[in-house]
Formats: sequence, C-alpha cells, structure tokens
Amino acid sequence: MKQYPVHFWDELNSQSPKFRRKFSKFKEFGAATTDKFFTSDELKDAVILNATYMESAYIINEGQGKFKIVSLPVIAQIAPVNGIVAEDADLDGNLDAFLIGNDYSNEPTFGQYDAFSGLVLKGKGDNSFTTVQSRESGFDVNGDAKALVKIFAGDKLLLAASQNQDTTRTYSLNGVNATVFTPEAFDTYGIIKFQDGRKQRIEFYYGAGYFSQSSRKIRIPNGVKSIEVFNSKGNSRQVEFKLISQ
Repeated sequence: MKQYPVHFWDELNSQSPKFRRKFSKFKEFGAATTDKFFTSDELKDAVILNATYMESAYIINEGQGKFKIVSLPVIAQIAPVNGIVAEDADLDGNLDAFLIGNDYSNEPTFGQYDAFSGLVLKGKGDNSFTTVQSRESGFDVNGDAKALVKIFAGDKLLLAASQNQDTTRTYSLNGVNATVFTPEAFDTYGIIKFQDGRKQRIEFYYGAGYFSQSSRKIRIPNGVKSIEVFNSKGNSRQVEFKLISQ
C-alpha cells in the first residue's frame, strides 16, 4: 500500500507556497505519493506519529499491575465519544455507562462526525454491557456533544450534557430512590462492601473533560452494608449503611 496526502492541493497551497512550486497540474498532485512532497533533508527532524488503536474502549484493572483493553460495542464506534459517566442507573450493584459524542470541527472536505445520539451501556456484572440506544432509553444527545456530568437536585440524580454552540440537555433517572453519600473534600476513593461479600472500588474525582465537573456524591446501590473511605493522606474510615432491600 502507498501513502497519499489527505488534503487537497488548494489546501496545502494555502499553508505553504512550497507545495505550489512542486506541482504544475492537479493531475501531477493527484498521482504523487507522500514521499514526493518532502525531501529526506526536510523530514530529517520531523516528528512522525502513528495511530494504532482507533476504537473507543474501556480498561479493566485485573490487579498486580495488569490491565486489559476491551473495545466498546460497535454502536459506540460510529462517532467520537467525548463524555462518559459511569453510574449504577438502577442500583443493582453493576456499573452502567452513559456516553455522548460527535465532532463538528472537521474541515468541510471531510464533513462532520455526527452519527451518534448518545448511548446507555447496561452493566451485566461480568465486565460486559448490554446496549440501550436512545430510542429505548430516552437519553438522546444528537448535537456536537462534549461534556457529560452528573449533578444532584436534592437526592435526585441528573445527567447534564453540553453541546458546542447549542443547548445543555438534562436528564433524570426516574423511579429510582437511593441513599446518597457525600465524600469529604480530601477523600479520593472508597471500597464499597456488599452484603453478599462483593467489593467495588469507586473514585471521587475533581475535574472531567471539557472543563466540566461532576458531583462527587454517589448513590448507594442495593445490598451495600458499608464503604471504607480513603483520603489523600492514606487514612481511612468506615461508613456503615442500613441494608437497602431489593
């Protein structure tokens, strides 16, 4: 396979006159491979970057310094994913994920990446997900979506999605009541302990994509008996909960 430039001759000419001098006809430009554009001396100090993994994915921490990359379902690959919130939507103890994306900033030559309308990934508890598309979930963000955060109105969880040069969309999780835990300022993570012996690590973040910030509060899933909370100094404390029935 041979490499050819992605941009048109007019676009390259507008960036540098050297490309105008290299070719006299569009036919010549169209047949020229990338090595015809620069001499070996011009490329001597060039920084060459190779993209080798183009899929949206999540990473599983398998412990002992080992990690596993798992590609998200095909429906999540149809446009760039910009905002993600991991949240146990139905409080069954399995993390779900809410995704938004698209990108309208491309050059007119290539057009917009605008096929995505948002997606809910329902966690199955075995590091896999069931996809729930917008028409089923009602979670529909079809613009130039950027940041996605979770916020609370009292004990009610809301998801807020920003769209470039467009409105902010807000969604609520209906029909799910939960106990809400509020971490202290220097708390960094916690270990949730379930009644059945399972454990789940959660982190209390400051800052997210596109200068956004989710609430650091978390909702307590069904069957949780306690959380061991750790702060930035390594100190921990135990927070007990009254067992919530299924």
